[in-house]
Amino acid sequence: MNVLFIEPAGAGGVAHCTYALANALSARGVACEILTGTRWHPRPLTGPARVHRVFRGLWTNPAALYYRCLRLRRRVDIVHWQSTTYPKLILMLMRIIPMKKIPWIFTVHNVLPHERTQTALQLYGRIYERMDGLIFHTQHSLDSFRPLFPNVKAQTRIIPLGEYGFLQGSAPAESRPGGPVILFFGNVRHYKGLDVLIRALAEVKKAVPGAVLRVAGQWFVPFQDYEDLIARLGLQSSVEFERGFIPDEEVPQLFAPAGVVALPYRDIDQSAVLLLAMALGKPIVASRVGGMAEILRHGQTALLVPPEDPAALAEALIRLLRDPSWAAQLGRNAQEEVRARFSWERIAEQTESFYHCIRQARGRRS
Repeated sequence: MNVLFIEPAGAGGVAHCTYALANALSARGVACEILTGTRWHPRPLTGPARVHRVFRGLWTNPAALYYRCLRLRRRVDIVHWQSTTYPKLILMLMRIIPMKKIPWIFTVHNVLPHERTQTALQLYGRIYERMDGLIFHTQHSLDSFRPLFPNVKAQTRIIPLGEYGFLQGSAPAESRPGGPVILFFGNVRHYKGLDVLIRALAEVKKAVPGAVLRVAGQWFVPFQDYEDLIARLGLQSSVEFERGFIPDEEVPQLFAPAGVVALPYRDIDQSAVLLLAMALGKPIVASRVGGMAEILRHGQTALLVPPEDPAALAEALIRLLRDPSWAAQLGRNAQEEVRARFSWERIAEQTESFYHCIRQARGRRS
């Protein structure tokens, strides 16, 4: 079987997911090629999947893309789209690529973007209606999808997101808490609840005076609003920022000193940061929302708290920071769980099975 992945971004969690899945499928004998963005670079993922860096975002050359796909289509059995926050770009690409008779599959990383526009429902509906198969990472995502898009007839399958331990490179995973450092990692958006975490930090400091919050990632919300909140709470010396895209090779060093990784999300389908923290064996405090509530077991692999609740979040953080031995055990449990349930080998096996189902269904309709 030959699979063509279309992943326009070339960087970030979805790009990592695409490369890891393609390489795991390749190990099973599935020939994989990836159409991706110019930001792609091979570290830390290497493998037999062939990579074509053709996308320059909205500046992609349609003619060049068309002829590249024309050359590839004779050896493609499945087109596997990886989702993006730019549905207009996806719809444009769907019109351009000359592979209309080949089965199309779409991985629904998020049913709808977290920052929704008035046209999002219509645009994403057009994308989903064109697909032969849809992959969801959690039951929460599928349950959210069905009432929004009742007319979509595509076959669906729940296949988890794989673990991100490959970002540790050749260094062993750090499973011992590193001290009273709370890490918030990834793109900063409203739905991720950083403001809730900052309010919780004010309470944490009363019980653990040395506690520090480290925030690392790109900002998609006004930075000044968070600075003002930190100033009002008197936390200027207790919050550190590393703003901007974090290169893959710097991720292990960023996680190593963290005593706790905090995910105080208001809503989520699934989180690559969560699966990275689990793979690295870090203690986790997360909101009991969306897909995270399906992945984590409270008191065994993490502590789960209600969303939008700074007091409950603070209490959980204090418990882990005050008891590093127990925190380390939670981290080890999470690491064992993610290796058992979310290995890319296992994800590839489930994905290949879905490919065969989609091809068989398309053959019966032809």
